[in-house]
Amino acid sequence: MKVYSVEEIIKAEKEAVKRGISYLQLMENAGSLAAEEIMKEYPQIKRIIILCGKGNNAGDGLVTARKLAAKSVEIDIIFLCGEKLSDLCQINREKLPNSVKNITKECINWTNYDLCIDAVFGTGFRGELKEHIAEIFKQANNANIIRVAYDIPSGINCDNAEIAKDTFQADLTCVFGGLKTAHIDERVQKYCGKIAVLDIGL
Repeated sequence: MKVYSVEEIIKAEKEAVKRGISYLQLMENAGSLAAEEIMKEYPQIKRIIILCGKGNNAGDGLVTARKLAAKSVEIDIIFLCGEKLSDLCQINREKLPNSVKNITKECINWTNYDLCIDAVFGTGFRGELKEHIAEIFKQANNANIIRVAYDIPSGINCDNAEIAKDTFQADLTCVFGGLKTAHIDERVQKYCGKIAVLDIGL
């Protein structure tokens, strides 16, 4: 199986777009397949909190929110990087049904949820986590809850496998398009849990 650097996966996405698939469709594929993977692995879930950033990783999470809400799963969303979202992310935010609730970090009660999705940074993360995001991840990591990351747990550099303090600790990581360099590092694998590589059409 091919292992991609961040630059290579971006190039693969561009090539897919040249072949006729849109970035919006790639996002739809990613979020939909992740929703299917979550329901396959954890069919008992009733209520989910999705931690969102503002870019494409968050957009994937919002697609999942729409898909799981259609299956009567209760969904709460919190935007950890502000309300100004990327264009594709905003498009999927506007598609959400009214049953999906947007909450603030002050309103989180971890005992209310069966599962938490990390759709914050994905492959684009570098450096250290901002304090308020690290605090939410710390709470999630300590909660009695199933944790799922999208592409790679937020807090990990996809290229050099550097791991920030309070990186999200996943039980399942849904990887889109192919493994990235950091996924084959043993230290990173401890944060990923089970890795499911999903074919989004690249």
